[in-house]
Amino acid sequence: MHSYLIFQRPINSPELQETLELRPNSPEAKAYFDLIRLGMGKEAEPCVTAAVEAGLYVPTMFMSATGSRNRQTLEDIFDEGNGHGTGALERLDICRHPSMSVGDLVVGLVDKTVTVCMANGWHELSDIDLNLQCNQIGAAQ
Repeated sequence: MHSYLIFQRPINSPELQETLELRPNSPEAKAYFDLIRLGMGKEAEPCVTAAVEAGLYVPTMFMSATGSRNRQTLEDIFDEGNGHGTGALERLDICRHPSMSVGDLVVGLVDKTVTVCMANGWHELSDIDLNLQCNQIGAAQ
């Protein structure tokens, strides 16, 4: 069975909102806004790395393949993350989250791939360390 962990920027973080409003030139704010412009003049690898280093990502959803198909396409994952899935994936919401969009990460837990949603399509990251710790998942709730 293939499983996927989805990482997104938190939607209700008062700390992040304060940073974006009061410190728009901070590394955190720059990383946040650069993610939105992926594929529109912004390269994926440095933008995602900066966002990871700034602590912008939290795990928001866990998905696993069901039925006869063992591996899902990224489009299937995107559709399920936006509430339009076909039932080929089971989704567990880890915390309240936005719909999937540009800058979100899909981590393949079986094949250990990390793919970022771009303005047009997807980009598999080749050299990314998410620095995952168990306490991050608890903190996302």
